[in-house]
Amino acid sequence: MNKMFYKMLEGKWIEDKYHLKKTLGIGGFGAVFRADEVLRDRVLRQVAVKVIPPLPDTKQQEQQLEELIAAVNLNYPYLLRCFSAGEFNFANDEFLYLVTELADYSLEQCLRENQLSVSEVQEILKQITSGLDYLHRKHKQVHRDLKPGNILRVRDVWVISDFGLVRKLGTESYTQTVNPSGTVAYMPPEAFDGNISAGWDIWSLGIIIVAALNNGSVPYQFHGQTELIKQVISGNLELPHLPTHLKEVVEGCLKYDRKERWNAQQILEALQAKEEDHKKAFSFSNNKYDKPENFDNSLKSTNQVVWDIHSSPSQKSISFFEVIKRRKMIQFLSWGGISLGSIFIGRLAFLKNHESTSSSHYQVERKSQVSSKSNGEISPSKPVHLSEYRFEVVVVNQKGSINQQWSGKAKQMVIDLGDRVTLEMVAIPEGSFIMGAPEKEKGSTQKERPQHQVKVSHFLIGKYPVTQAQYEVIMGKNPSRFKAKDKPVEQVSWNDAVNFCKHLSDKTGQTYRLPSEAEWEYACRAGAKTPFYFGETITTELANYNGKDTYSDAPKGEYRQQTTPVGIFPPNALGLYDMHGNVYEWCQDVWHENYQGAVTDGSAWLNNQNNKRHVMRGGSWSSHPNYCRSAFRFRSYSTSFNKNLGFRIVASLESTREYEL
Repeated sequence: MNKMFYKMLEGKWIEDKYHLKKTLGIGGFGAVFRADEVLRDRVLRQVAVKVIPPLPDTKQQEQQLEELIAAVNLNYPYLLRCFSAGEFNFANDEFLYLVTELADYSLEQCLRENQLSVSEVQEILKQITSGLDYLHRKHKQVHRDLKPGNILRVRDVWVISDFGLVRKLGTESYTQTVNPSGTVAYMPPEAFDGNISAGWDIWSLGIIIVAALNNGSVPYQFHGQTELIKQVISGNLELPHLPTHLKEVVEGCLKYDRKERWNAQQILEALQAKEEDHKKAFSFSNNKYDKPENFDNSLKSTNQVVWDIHSSPSQKSISFFEVIKRRKMIQFLSWGGISLGSIFIGRLAFLKNHESTSSSHYQVERKSQVSSKSNGEISPSKPVHLSEYRFEVVVVNQKGSINQQWSGKAKQMVIDLGDRVTLEMVAIPEGSFIMGAPEKEKGSTQKERPQHQVKVSHFLIGKYPVTQAQYEVIMGKNPSRFKAKDKPVEQVSWNDAVNFCKHLSDKTGQTYRLPSEAEWEYACRAGAKTPFYFGETITTELANYNGKDTYSDAPKGEYRQQTTPVGIFPPNALGLYDMHGNVYEWCQDVWHENYQGAVTDGSAWLNNQNNKRHVMRGGSWSSHPNYCRSAFRFRSYSTSFNKNLGFRIVASLESTREYEL
C-alpha cells in the first residue's frame, strides 16, 4: 500500500463511529490517522486510529490478530492506551484497525527540537523502564522496536507505543525469529541471530538514553546502512561522557552478552537507590571542609521562591501543554517505524540532575507590589512558594579518586522567565573565609595573595552559569558558539552580562548583578580550603576542562573541546554547579594585580583607575586545570568576548527581604 492509497482514506468513516480526519504517518506496518470518535453526530473525543493492511499468509494474519488482542488488553500508566480494535472493508479488502489515545508528541520529535536536561532523561528512563517491567514480567512480552519514535508524551508522562512487533516469550525466556524486524540503530547484536529476549528491549533502552543525552545521536560511527549493521552486530559502541549516576545503568543495559544485561527491575532498583541516597541527612565530615559561620541558621531563614514574571491577577500563566492544545497543532504518534507529523516543541522545564525538590509548605505575600510596566511586561504579584532541593557531594584525594560522598541540601529561589525557562538562585549563608591561595598551593601566583579574611553577607547566586535559553528569553538573542539551550551562554562581554542583569532587574522588579570576586570565591569554595571544591585535584569526571593536562597526581582525561550542559557534574557543598571549568565567569570587580589593600567586607573592589578590565573566575572547557582552581584569577576588557567566557548572577537578600519568613 502506497502513500496515495492511504491518503484516500482521509475523510472516510469506520463503522460510522471513527471519522478519519488526517494522516499522521505512513510506514511498512500501515498508517495512523487522527480521528474523531463520534456518537449521534457528537464528537466524543479525538483518537488515533492505526489502519493495518491485509496480509496474504494465514499464519501471519493469525499473528497479527494476536498482536491486536495483546495491545488492547495491556493496561498500564506507561503504555499507550488502546481502546478498541476491529475490521472494516475498503477497496474490496479487509483491513484491521486499532484505536488508541492521541499523544502530544514523540521523543523523536522532542530530540529533534531540543536538548534534554539530565533530569528529563532520568524521568524518561524511569517511566519507560516501568512500562518494560510490566511487559516483561506480567505479560512475558518483548516489544522489539523500542526507539524514540515509539516513546510518546501523553497524560503528562512518557509511554511506550507501537506493539506491532510484540513477541510472546517462551518458557526459557527467549524465542527465535528469522526476521530481525525493527529499527537497526536500536537493535541488539543478537537480533541478527534471531534470538529474542527481554534483553532486546533493555539494549534498545540503553541506546535511547545515550541518544537522549547526546543530542539524539546514537553511539555508533558509520556511513550507510551496511556499515551500521556491522557496527550493531559487533556491538562496537562509542559512548559519550555520561552523568555518573546514569553511566552504571547505561552500561548495564548495553552489555554485549544478553544474559549479563540488566533487567528492568534492576534498573528501577538502581534508580530508587539513588533517590534514597538523596534523603540522607546533610553533613560535613572532612576536616578540610568548614561550615561557614551561621551556615545552618542562615539556611533555615532562606527558602525557595517560585516567581512567575508573566502572571498577574488578570493574566493567567498558560502551561506548555495547554499552548499545544490551544494552537491545535498536529500531534505526534508513531507506529512500526513511521515518523508522524511535526510540531514545535518549546524547551522543557529545567530540572537538573543530582537533585529532587520537596515542598516546605510555606507561602508568603510580597510586602510591596511593583506596578505593571508600560511596555506590557507584568511584574510579580502572586504568592510565592518555598522549598528546598537536595544533591550529592563528592570529595576526591590527590589522585582524583572519590574517598567521601554525602547528600546535601540547600534553599533556592526559582524565577519563571516564561517559555518554560526558569532561573534558579541559591541562598548562600553569611560567613567569613580566607580568600586567596597559600604559598604552598600548586600553581598559585602572587596575584592570589596576600591571603586575607573576608566577611560576606548572605546573598543569592545562580545555581548554574546563565544558560543560552535563559539569556535568549531575556535578551532575545543567543550569541553562543556551542549552541544548546542548557549549555552556558558564551561569547558575552562584561558589558553584555551587566546588560542582562539590567534587563532581568527591569522585568522582575528585583535587583540582579554580577557577583563580587569575594562572593564568587566564597560560594565556590563552600567551606573548602583545598584548591578545588571537591578536594586536592580535578578530573574530567568532575568538571569540563582540557583533560590533556593534569593537576597534582590525577590522571589525564577527556578534552571535550566545547561547553557541556550545565549541571551534569557534581555540585559543591552549597549546591552550586559548574564553578570549575565549562566557562569563565565575569565578576563585578575591576582588575587589581594582587590583594594588597583589598576590601574585606565581600563587596566588589572598584577603586582602580584601570577600570576597563574586569575579573574572570573559574576556568573554562579549554583551560589547563590549574586555571580552574577556586583561587585562580584572570582578567579581560569589558568589551571582550569569546567562546570560553560566560557569567552567573547574584542578588542581595536585602533586595528580596520581603520573601524572608
